[in-house]
Amino acid sequence: MAFQLDVDYNDLYYQHRVDTSVPIEETMEELKKQVEEGKIKYIGLSEASAVTIKRAHAIHPITALQMEKSSEVSRGEFRLSSLATKQATMVLQLALAWLIHQVDDIIPIPDNVGSLALKLTQEDLKEIRDAVPIDDVSGTREVASYAWKFADTPIKEM
Repeated sequence: MAFQLDVDYNDLYYQHRVDTSVPIEETMEELKKQVEEGKIKYIGLSEASAVTIKRAHAIHPITALQMEKSSEVSRGEFRLSSLATKQATMVLQLALAWLIHQVDDIIPIPDNVGSLALKLTQEDLKEIRDAVPIDDVSGTREVASYAWKFADTPIKEM
Protein backbone atom coordinates (compact mmCIF):
# COMPACT_ATOMS: atom_id res chain seq x y z
CA MET A 1 0.00 0.00 0.00
CA ALA A 2 2.73 2.49 0.93
CA PHE A 3 4.43 2.12 -2.48
CA GLN A 4 1.30 3.41 -4.24
CA LEU A 5 1.65 6.67 -2.34
CA ASP A 6 5.32 6.99 -3.35
CA VAL A 7 6.44 6.79 0.29
CA ASP A 8 8.45 4.20 2.17
CA TYR A 9 5.89 3.83 4.94
CA ASN A 10 2.53 5.14 6.14
CA ASP A 11 2.66 7.35 9.22
CA LEU A 12 -0.72 6.27 10.57
CA TYR A 13 -2.81 3.28 9.54
CA TYR A 14 -6.45 3.42 10.66
CA GLN A 15 -8.90 0.57 10.85
CA HIS A 16 -11.87 2.81 10.03
CA ARG A 17 -14.66 0.37 10.77
CA VAL A 18 -14.18 -2.47 13.21
CA ASP A 19 -14.89 -5.83 11.62
CA THR A 20 -17.12 -7.37 14.27
CA SER A 21 -16.64 -10.85 12.80
CA VAL A 22 -12.86 -10.98 13.32
CA PRO A 23 -11.15 -10.93 16.72
CA ILE A 24 -9.35 -7.59 17.12
CA GLU A 25 -6.27 -9.52 18.23
CA GLU A 26 -5.94 -11.02 14.74
CA THR A 27 -6.19 -7.62 13.12
CA MET A 28 -3.69 -6.11 15.55
CA GLU A 29 -1.21 -8.97 15.14
CA GLU A 30 -1.15 -8.33 11.38
CA LEU A 31 -0.83 -4.57 11.85
CA LYS A 32 1.93 -5.11 14.43
CA LYS A 33 3.85 -7.10 11.78
CA GLN A 34 3.47 -4.14 9.41
CA VAL A 35 4.95 -1.86 12.10
CA GLU A 36 7.83 -4.28 12.73
CA GLU A 37 8.53 -4.43 8.97
CA GLY A 38 8.60 -0.63 8.83
CA LYS A 39 5.59 -0.37 6.52
CA ILE A 40 3.50 1.63 8.97
CA LYS A 41 4.52 3.75 11.94
CA TYR A 42 1.40 4.03 14.07
CA ILE A 43 -1.96 2.29 14.39
CA GLY A 44 -5.34 3.94 14.92
CA LEU A 45 -8.87 2.64 15.45
CA SER A 46 -12.10 4.28 14.46
CA GLU A 47 -15.47 3.59 16.04
CA ALA A 48 -14.23 0.80 18.32
CA SER A 49 -15.76 0.06 21.71
CA ALA A 50 -13.73 0.57 24.89
CA VAL A 51 -13.38 -3.20 25.31
CA THR A 52 -12.10 -3.60 21.75
CA ILE A 53 -9.65 -0.72 22.21
CA LYS A 54 -8.22 -2.30 25.39
CA ARG A 55 -7.84 -5.69 23.71
CA ALA A 56 -6.17 -4.11 20.68
CA HIS A 57 -3.83 -2.02 22.81
CA ALA A 58 -2.71 -5.18 24.64
CA ILE A 59 -1.27 -6.42 21.31
CA HIS A 60 0.24 -3.11 20.13
CA PRO A 61 -0.12 0.50 21.31
CA ILE A 62 -3.01 2.38 19.73
CA THR A 63 -1.83 5.86 18.81
CA ALA A 64 -5.05 7.44 17.56
CA LEU A 65 -8.77 6.98 18.15
CA GLN A 66 -11.68 8.41 16.22
CA MET A 67 -15.32 8.42 17.28
CA GLU A 68 -18.03 9.76 15.04
CA LYS A 69 -20.05 12.67 16.32
CA SER A 70 -21.13 13.97 12.92
CA SER A 71 -24.70 12.65 13.17
CA GLU A 72 -25.38 14.83 16.18
CA VAL A 73 -23.60 17.81 14.60
CA SER A 74 -25.18 17.61 11.16
CA ARG A 75 -28.78 17.24 12.31
CA GLY A 76 -28.86 20.71 13.84
CA GLU A 77 -26.48 22.43 11.47
CA PHE A 78 -28.90 24.62 9.51
CA ARG A 79 -30.20 26.20 12.74
CA LEU A 80 -26.75 27.27 13.87
CA SER A 81 -25.76 29.43 10.91
CA SER A 82 -26.76 32.77 12.50
CA LEU A 83 -25.04 31.82 15.76
CA ALA A 84 -21.88 30.90 13.85
CA THR A 85 -21.94 34.24 12.06
CA LYS A 86 -22.25 35.99 15.44
CA GLN A 87 -19.21 34.02 16.69
CA ALA A 88 -17.32 34.72 13.42
CA THR A 89 -16.77 31.01 12.83
CA MET A 90 -18.05 28.14 10.71
CA VAL A 91 -21.13 26.19 11.77
CA LEU A 92 -19.18 22.95 12.14
CA GLN A 93 -16.61 24.58 14.42
CA LEU A 94 -19.37 26.11 16.55
CA ALA A 95 -21.07 22.71 16.84
CA LEU A 96 -17.76 21.07 17.75
CA ALA A 97 -17.06 23.77 20.35
CA TRP A 98 -20.48 23.02 21.86
CA LEU A 99 -19.65 19.28 21.94
CA ILE A 100 -16.29 20.00 23.55
CA HIS A 101 -18.11 21.92 26.31
CA GLN A 102 -20.33 18.87 26.95
CA VAL A 103 -17.69 16.17 27.44
CA ASP A 104 -13.95 16.07 27.91
CA ASP A 105 -13.05 13.40 25.37
CA ILE A 106 -13.67 15.25 22.10
CA ILE A 107 -10.61 16.12 20.02
CA PRO A 108 -11.34 17.61 16.59
CA ILE A 109 -9.44 16.58 13.48
CA PRO A 110 -6.83 19.16 12.41
CA ASP A 111 -9.18 20.74 9.85
CA ASN A 112 -11.45 21.79 12.71
CA VAL A 113 -8.91 22.64 15.40
CA GLY A 114 -10.32 26.21 15.42
CA SER A 115 -13.24 24.88 17.46
CA LEU A 116 -10.87 24.57 20.44
CA ALA A 117 -10.28 28.32 20.41
CA LEU A 118 -13.98 29.19 20.69
CA LYS A 119 -14.83 30.26 24.22
CA LEU A 120 -18.56 29.79 24.66
CA THR A 121 -20.32 31.44 27.58
CA GLN A 122 -23.21 29.84 29.45
CA GLU A 123 -25.47 32.20 27.48
CA ASP A 124 -23.97 30.94 24.19
CA LEU A 125 -24.46 27.32 25.26
CA LYS A 126 -28.10 28.04 26.17
CA GLU A 127 -28.67 29.78 22.83
CA ILE A 128 -27.34 26.71 21.00
CA ARG A 129 -29.46 24.33 23.12
CA ASP A 130 -32.54 26.47 22.41
CA ALA A 131 -31.78 26.60 18.67
CA VAL A 132 -31.31 22.84 18.44
CA PRO A 133 -33.66 21.07 20.88
CA ILE A 134 -32.42 17.59 21.72
CA ASP A 135 -35.71 15.96 20.70
CA ASP A 136 -35.34 17.40 17.20
CA VAL A 137 -31.87 16.01 16.54
CA SER A 138 -31.61 12.80 18.56
CA GLY A 139 -32.20 9.38 17.10
CA THR A 140 -30.39 6.53 15.44
CA ARG A 141 -27.28 7.07 13.39
CA GLU A 142 -27.74 7.39 9.68
CA VAL A 143 -24.16 6.55 8.71
CA ALA A 144 -24.00 2.95 9.90
CA SER A 145 -26.35 0.34 11.25
CA TYR A 146 -24.42 -0.01 14.50
CA ALA A 147 -23.09 2.37 17.12
CA TRP A 148 -19.39 2.41 18.02
CA LYS A 149 -20.15 1.34 21.57
CA PHE A 150 -21.34 -1.99 20.19
CA ALA A 151 -18.35 -2.46 17.88
CA ASP A 152 -16.92 -5.40 19.79
CA THR A 153 -15.11 -8.27 18.15
CA PRO A 154 -15.27 -11.95 19.06
CA ILE A 155 -12.80 -13.25 21.61
CA LYS A 156 -9.84 -14.93 19.93
CA GLU A 157 -9.82 -18.68 20.42
CA MET A 158 -6.50 -19.97 21.77
